[in-house]
This record gives sequence, C-alpha cells and structure tokens, in this order.
Amino acid sequence: PVVFTNMYESHPLRKWSWDSLKQQFGNLKYDDVRQGNLHNDTSSLGKRNVNRVSVKLSDFIDLVSGTRKAKNSAEEGLYIAKKQLLPKAALQTAFPYPPFYSGVMENCFTEPSSWFGMAGTITQGHIDARDNFAYHVIGKKRWTLYSPQDFKYLYFSKLKGTLEWSKALGQVPVDGAKFPLVKKAQKIQVTLNEGEVLYLPRGWTHVVENITPALMLNIWRKGPPEFLASWSEKYRTDIVTLCDKTAL
Repeated sequence: PVVFTNMYESHPLRKWSWDSLKQQFGNLKYDDVRQGNLHNDTSSLGKRNVNRVSVKLSDFIDLVSGTRKAKNSAEEGLYIAKKQLLPKAALQTAFPYPPFYSGVMENCFTEPSSWFGMAGTITQGHIDARDNFAYHVIGKKRWTLYSPQDFKYLYFSKLKGTLEWSKALGQVPVDGAKFPLVKKAQKIQVTLNEGEVLYLPRGWTHVVENITPALMLNIWRKGPPEFLASWSEKYRTDIVTLCDKTAL
C-alpha cells in the first residue's frame, strides 16, 4: 500500500465541499442507501439483510455534515456506498486518473464510485479482488490494513458470490475474547486526509472508518478475467507467495 499526497492537488475535485455538492446536485435521489453502518454487531456490513433506504442528496448531506440530527432510527448511520455520486459526464470530466498509467483510462479502470457517510460509520473488514485507488475528497478516514499473509487469522466467511467478510473486523475495537487469533495479525493503520490517495493492492484486508463526516471516491484497476472471475484459494495462495518473496 502507498499513500500519495498530491496526486490531484491542482484538480477541480480539491474544490469540492458539502455546500458546493448540495448546491449543484442536491436534488439527486439515491436508492439502496445502506442504513446502520455504525460500530455495533447488529448492523455490521458483513451481515445479511442490512436495511436499505432512499434519500435525496441534499438531505443526506445535511445529516452527514451535522447540519441537522437524525429524526429517527431510519436516518441513523446512513452510508452511500459504491454509487455514482454525480451525473456520469460530470464525474468523468473531473476525475484525475493515476498519472503513471498509459492508454485510455476508462479501459484501464472501473467507473469511479462514491463512499459517503457520517462520522462513526464503518465498512467491515473485507478483501477486494482488484487493485484499488481511493481518493479522499472531504473529511478524514482511518484505514486498518492486513497483509494477505494474515488472512488465516481474520475469521473470514463467504456470504454472497465471491465476496468475503471478516467476522472479527466488524467492530472497533475487535472482541479479542471472541476472536483470539486476530492478535497474531499485524495491522497497519493510516489516516487519510483531504487530497490524499491510497493505493491498495488486491488481496489486502481492510477496515474503513469515518473519523469525521467524509466523502471518498475510488476506482478499481481492471485486469484479466482469470483473477477477477473468482476469488479462489489458488489465487489467494499466489498472492501470499508473492508477499513472502517481497518480505512485507
């Protein structure tokens, strides 16, 4: 993993704010918004049947930024995840792809997704099958990272398709009595500030917490179908072997 501190410093994305987003795009409506992404066992993302709601962006920004408080439990812990934040043309016009790749960037990367929520919201420990570039636009996020070498200590289980979640990494702090092997894993923690980009290689377990109200955009690197079609034991073993060779 690498943190870039000035990859898009002179780009229009650096001028985004809660007020500018609300003024320009406040009438957009988002469906399937996650509810309950807070630090508790009953609402962690790795559980089935997480409640989903619909919300207008201006209302969502008011809740996230603290302009108004949640009126009821349906408005608590709302989190826009893996959604296109702006109209497609506007987002692609503004997006600063990593400068060290050549070719047509839309062919190299997935479309940008948004991750957007109030302070205290958390994305449970999980693994991505693609290399990830995470652009921190507004606020601060804490990332807790674990090498593929430590997968065996993190109590993973499959819930749907090939997506895997860590049962141990859904709460902060981790319940050491319930998940004793986690203490054998070596974690790396980094706080990402506005304007910074995290490069996270595929196969690394990560937990993401909003320290403040925060907005992040990310893109995944496209790759050959043989490692994107499934996240099998074979490919995980290959990555662990690579990590051993590079002496992480």
